[in-house]
Amino acid sequence: MQEGFKEDIAAICWVHVVVKYVKSSPSRLSKFKECVVHVNIEYKGLVRLDVETRWNSTYLMLEAALKHHKAFEEFKLRDKKFMGMAPTYSDWEFVRSILPFLEIFNYATLRIFGSSYVTSTMYMFEAFGIGMKIREMSTSTGVNMSVRTMVVRIKEKYDQYWDNPDRINMLLMISRVLHPSYKLKFTNWLIDESFDGEGGELTCKLRDKVESSLRSLFEKYNYGGDEFEVSSLEARARPSERVKNDPYGYSRYFQSTRSSTSELDIYLEDARDSRLYLDVLNWWKLNLGRFPTLTSMARDVLAILVSTMASESA
Repeated sequence: MQEGFKEDIAAICWVHVVVKYVKSSPSRLSKFKECVVHVNIEYKGLVRLDVETRWNSTYLMLEAALKHHKAFEEFKLRDKKFMGMAPTYSDWEFVRSILPFLEIFNYATLRIFGSSYVTSTMYMFEAFGIGMKIREMSTSTGVNMSVRTMVVRIKEKYDQYWDNPDRINMLLMISRVLHPSYKLKFTNWLIDESFDGEGGELTCKLRDKVESSLRSLFEKYNYGGDEFEVSSLEARARPSERVKNDPYGYSRYFQSTRSSTSELDIYLEDARDSRLYLDVLNWWKLNLGRFPTLTSMARDVLAILVSTMASESA
């Protein structure tokens, strides 16, 4: 967003100026509140300034200002000095056209900055979703030219971070797979949509990397698996003990039919949970019996926080 606003955009600058002007003295603010009452604005909030260090503050400033558009027009009639700095009709139209795009960033910011729920599962979901919207708006002919120019600058910045599969954090991709409502199939679809489509070189490279990283991590947690431990115990047992425990040789059947399917394969092949708003940690807690190794792995991966936070909150 900051890259998009790097070159001064007149409409946004004017909104910033008039909001600052209104809030700069108690008398002006009081007069502006009278205008709000006079034009009967139902919105209960007041205008607010943006903060350079907060990603979504520009959106919040523009949203509040647009809801007070009529109050600004009334204020222009009551304050002669304000008349020369008030945004034009085209400025307000630009603000109205850019808000839906900025709302995506605001929504993503609110989601990934949470501290009382799992955020690692949604990070790539938001990052790739923003990328899809950026590409869509940068090529759309129905978008305001000023908006498209801004979006193109944002796309250039976005591509520096997300256009190369080698730079993508695999743990965040694995975290998405460990969400029972999405798993690997959805993650692969998301990769297809975000890069060069199914079968493309970048897509295949990233899909293979995600799955190999997932399996490699699972093996580290599995330490060879239950099957290895059972066969080792049987191999170490003395012949007399094996006969005593299984005098008729029935163990041959169970050995021949023992499943070689791992916990990970069972999890990935199971139908995904249809609940999109799922308590992920509780799901893994309830399924500890079915997936003991995966649950241990999920406990560590899902604990990753993807945003900065105050030390006292941590």
